[in-house]
Amino acid sequence: MKQAKNEHGFTLPEIVVAAAFFCCLAVLAAWLLHPKNYELEKRNAQRWTGIAAIAQAVNRYVAANNGQLPQGLSTKAAPITSTSTGFNLCTELVPHYFPEVPLDPAGGLDLSKGDCADPKALYVSGYSIYAPDDHTVVISAPHAENGQISITRKY
Repeated sequence: MKQAKNEHGFTLPEIVVAAAFFCCLAVLAAWLLHPKNYELEKRNAQRWTGIAAIAQAVNRYVAANNGQLPQGLSTKAAPITSTSTGFNLCTELVPHYFPEVPLDPAGGLDLSKGDCADPKALYVSGYSIYAPDDHTVVISAPHAENGQISITRKY
C-alpha cells in the first residue's frame, strides 16, 4: 500500500515569511496612521481667543471714553496681572467691557476664584499688554508655542 503524496499545506519557512510580512504591514500601518496630538494647536487657539477678547474689550473702552486708552498702560510689555509688577486690566475693563480676564492655558492663574475687579483679587493672566504710543495697543501671549501670538490695534 502506497500512500499518496497529495498532501496539502504550508511548510514552516512559508509560514514564517508570511507572518513576518504581515507584522511589517501592521507596524507600517500603525506608524502611518498614528493620530496627531492637537494639544499644542488647541492651546494656541485658546491664546488667540484670549487676546482677541482683550482687544475687543479695549476697543469698547476706547469707544466709550472718547478715544482714550486705559490709564496706566506702559510703553513696554507688561503682564496683565493684579500684582504691582504689571497692568491690572480688571480695574479698567471688568465687568463693563467684558465679564472676566481670559487666562493663558499654560501661564494663566486665578487665585481669587471670583470677580477680578475686586481689590483683593489675585490673578496672573499669562498675557501682556502695552501702548508704544498714544494711539496703539499691542496685546500678546508670551507663552505661545511655535511662534509669537499678538494683536496690534491702532486708534
